[in-house]
Amino acid sequence: MKFYKGLALILSIFTVSCGVTSLRTSDKSYREYEEFYLDSLENFYSKEEDEYIVYLFSDQCRHCENIKGNLFDHLDNIINSKNDTPTYIYNMRSNSTPEGQENRSMFKQKEENYDREELIEEMYDSTISSISETYFFATPSIYLIKNHMFSEYFYGSTNSANYFDSH
Repeated sequence: MKFYKGLALILSIFTVSCGVTSLRTSDKSYREYEEFYLDSLENFYSKEEDEYIVYLFSDQCRHCENIKGNLFDHLDNIINSKNDTPTYIYNMRSNSTPEGQENRSMFKQKEENYDREELIEEMYDSTISSISETYFFATPSIYLIKNHMFSEYFYGSTNSANYFDSH
């Protein structure tokens, strides 16, 4: 089972990174998409749908700014019923703010000098259904939730833009 999950992780990274899309910024504001906001990190795994996306961004994140167009096009497709995977967005805020620090403290804590790929593999190998069992690495990040459990993870501007453009 671990082999297959590891293979799925490698294939998903390979598949997403091979079809490199253009990073698109936007003059629109996240506020224009408030209907997609996740109201609380506590509801990360408890939305009513069986499958949905949670996109974590920060209003101080340059990489998040660089893919706003990709995200907003994806959300516009949902509005226009061209995409049926519900997507929720959540502003993690800057790590230098008390709100940003509080948001990050809700996730599973990482050891100093952690290996990101090992921790991502750990998430794939585990049955995760709570925010305290989930690692957070950076913004932008995409978490695919299926049946109220962690299913897939994509991070960084290129991987996130590719994901949005392909779904």
